[in-house]
Amino acid sequence: MRIKILTCAITVALGLTSCQSTRQVDKSSAGQRQIQGADKSPSAEAGQKQEQLKNEIDQVSLNESKLDQGLFEEARLGFQEFQFKFPNSNLKMQASIGLARAHFGLKNWDSAKNQYQRVIQSSTDPKIRGLALFYLSFCFEAEGDDLRQLTSLKDAENLAASMPPEIGEVLLPSRLGIYYKNKHDLEKAQNYLKRAEKGMQLRGGKKIPAHNYLEMGQNLMPSDPKENLKLYVENLKWRQIFLLNAIEADDPKWSSQSLLEIKKSYGGLISMLNPKSDPSLFEEDTYLQKFRLKSVAQEISSALNGLKRQAMVGTANPYLKDLNQYISQVESDLMQKTLDLSSPLPLTRESQKRSESRQKKR
Repeated sequence: MRIKILTCAITVALGLTSCQSTRQVDKSSAGQRQIQGADKSPSAEAGQKQEQLKNEIDQVSLNESKLDQGLFEEARLGFQEFQFKFPNSNLKMQASIGLARAHFGLKNWDSAKNQYQRVIQSSTDPKIRGLALFYLSFCFEAEGDDLRQLTSLKDAENLAASMPPEIGEVLLPSRLGIYYKNKHDLEKAQNYLKRAEKGMQLRGGKKIPAHNYLEMGQNLMPSDPKENLKLYVENLKWRQIFLLNAIEADDPKWSSQSLLEIKKSYGGLISMLNPKSDPSLFEEDTYLQKFRLKSVAQEISSALNGLKRQAMVGTANPYLKDLNQYISQVESDLMQKTLDLSSPLPLTRESQKRSESRQKKR
């Protein structure tokens, strides 16, 4: 009996010891897991936030690239999806501007304008406000509201230092220059266009999509060369600066269109050297005809020399190669035409009468 009781006591004692030991081990393991969890939680959370931020940045960048490609409906859907998925994102204002740009590209002027104005009212970030004001000016221009277009551009100019250099130093002064050019305020136009040209050379030029350069070149569309030749050439000199940058981008869509714009501009000038293009220009006597044609040739040569100095040579860019071949062809044609105009002029009727009178007296 004593042996049985002793055995039971030992068994119980051993059992209790085993349970106590197990509980102690479990508590110890749980404590270690808690400590390890406390160590991993902040870093894991930080990693998740970093991964989400990267995802947000990638999505905004992807949709902005669609805007640059002219895929406005895809961009609109992409920015709307972004706003739904990340309502509290730090990039929500940037996405709102992207959505407004997509609406503008789809010619939904009111939707774009309202979106920009909401951003301007709700954001305190000078960069975001400046971008919204800059893009808002396009809406007012589309509506033909010149005063609000200028106001929006001038308000954006006050925030230019906070904006990306390709906007603040190139596109913004370009738009102001074009505005004043179209309003025939040549002094202000020249000042802003020179600032834009300087910005292209210094910092922001290469980051600008080719379609922006094409648009600026198209907005500087020269007037009719037959009405005011010097003004036409002056506009062309500025116009080809922007178009050339679009050509240098080597973009299949925008570079080819920019090349065509340059050819059309010079084509309009060169056609003036052909008497059949406008008979009214050749109704004067031969002296005046040749004088006017020489003036046209000199103006073409002036603009062409500027283009030739700026265009790169020895490049694999097919559009630049085409442009340089075109420049050489125009130079050759222009030289031949200048030689033709330099030939001795025939005597006018008055000169012939004076010559016949002198011969009779002899």
